[in-house]
Amino acid sequence: ASEPDKVLVGGALLLSDPSGAAKLVETFAEEAIAAATELQVPLTVDAELFAAASAKIRSFEVTSRGRLRIDTEAPEVPERKSAKAAAAVPPAWELRTAEDWLALDFRQKVEMALASGLTPPRRARGEEALDELLLPNLDEDVRRDVQIMEAMRQGDMQEVARLTEERSRRGQLRNELRAAVADEDYSRAAELQRQLKILDRGRADVSQDEGSYDRFLDADPWYLDNLEK
Repeated sequence: ASEPDKVLVGGALLLSDPSGAAKLVETFAEEAIAAATELQVPLTVDAELFAAASAKIRSFEVTSRGRLRIDTEAPEVPERKSAKAAAAVPPAWELRTAEDWLALDFRQKVEMALASGLTPPRRARGEEALDELLLPNLDEDVRRDVQIMEAMRQGDMQEVARLTEERSRRGQLRNELRAAVADEDYSRAAELQRQLKILDRGRADVSQDEGSYDRFLDADPWYLDNLEK
């Protein structure tokens, strides 16, 4: 990494010149390749990273237009150490409670973004940028609870009241279900759970706020209720 005129890829570029001056620049792989090409310097990659990401060449040919076409074998992807590790960080919309959200650290949020099919922002932008990316993808009721907690932290009770009053029917059922379980009213809890399951199944996208999209995209709860019987 300290050799002159070399670029090291590992989530960042380490640019150095013959005088020994160096500068670390956060970058993506394609940017590293472009920079190395423009600077006309070798591009070096960590040996373990190269071994993990490389693929065997099955065949190659030069097309009639003079382009190189390479057919590669799919790289072997190592299995995770355990099923628990694989399920440790779910997609954003599968997070169950606001408390689960608050318990996530930066690395877990990055993993959640990847599990949700999102591209995490550069680390230099900080956790706030990561939150801005993930929050719209949380379950709408979980997101509302997060917003209520934030409003309470700021002492904005008017916003707390507004968010509470505008809670969706799904959110209301969730709160009623928690209360029924806390009161050990398991018969009522079972019925509320059944109703909540129907609403969950009917939602086209649980991350969207109720009323923010065409309601006809959701399945009819009455139809789903009768389907359950």
